[in-house]
Amino acid sequence: MRGAVLAAALVCVVSAHEGMDTFLRLYWSEAAAYVVKFYPSDGNLSEYWNYAQCYDAVLDGVELQRAQGVCAPLDYAGYAEKMYAGQEARGWGRDYMDDMNWMALALLRAYDLFGDDKYLQTASMLFDKIQGAWDSLCCGDLCGGIWWDTAHTQKATASNAGPVITAVRLYSKTKNPTILSFAQKVFDFWWANMVDQNTFQVADHFDGQGSKTWWKFTYNEGLVVGACVAMYNATRDASYLDKAHSVASFMCSSETVQVPSYGPVLNDGTADRCSDTDCAQFKGIGFRYLHALNAVAPRSQYKSVLTACPKAIYGVDQQAATGLFGPAWQGPAPDTTVAINNAEEASALTALLLGAMDNL
Repeated sequence: MRGAVLAAALVCVVSAHEGMDTFLRLYWSEAAAYVVKFYPSDGNLSEYWNYAQCYDAVLDGVELQRAQGVCAPLDYAGYAEKMYAGQEARGWGRDYMDDMNWMALALLRAYDLFGDDKYLQTASMLFDKIQGAWDSLCCGDLCGGIWWDTAHTQKATASNAGPVITAVRLYSKTKNPTILSFAQKVFDFWWANMVDQNTFQVADHFDGQGSKTWWKFTYNEGLVVGACVAMYNATRDASYLDKAHSVASFMCSSETVQVPSYGPVLNDGTADRCSDTDCAQFKGIGFRYLHALNAVAPRSQYKSVLTACPKAIYGVDQQAATGLFGPAWQGPAPDTTVAINNAEEASALTALLLGAMDNL
């Protein structure tokens, strides 16, 4: 029995390395010094926010290599530095607060891993822009929240719960109390107004008239879970974990599908079949923050999902010709003629790499 468990753990770790190695070989362009959008490439480079998710996944790979004490066959840390330089050459600011926040989160992880002040400084610069987008005058009965974009079309979970996580991580490094106070303000507003207090589903966004949109996307619940965990880490107030468990329970019961031989796998409904680079990215984010909650307050319900997802990805969602992964973790695997965008790959790699860390 012990031998079977160890063999399964080894398969998980090996599959994570294989996935990351394949991603770097097929998506990193030395000529462009950037990640390409598709494989096979159509000549287009990655969208900014997907690049941030790819960067985060590469940093997961760095953590895995360090935990194992290896950097072969590919040095993931070297690629992480190339990714920073690639974005530095193109500029950091964008018109979307959530996009800049994804990048800030990756940069703060890079700072933790490498210790170079440039990562912290760049993340702080991005956070200042995000913080400046807080607004208490709009919209309708919902007067508060961080704008999603500079055009002020909506306020989204991605541009509010996400910055709570960033703010807390910045606070842990700077000890600036105003940053933690801002995180508290954003969290309180979003929890009170955008989380259904009966089901604990999280609304996606509200528009300029205060009308809410309730899309069922795993990254919305994942981000609020992540914000709860961040606030708990900063304050040690256990009520944040109670909130996290409520939202995570919704995710695990309402945003999963049972896959034979594997178990409950994260699912975004129709979004699993989309081909753009937004919805294909969502499940990796949901997985990341469910994993973070399970690390501080484990439950068997979470472990079932966190164990099933990487196994299903590797078992039923891998394209035969390339070894790349598709958008539906429950399968079937993408047809060999289908181009795979980097969002699909980075999302799957997040689950594979974090799952591998649990098996060391």
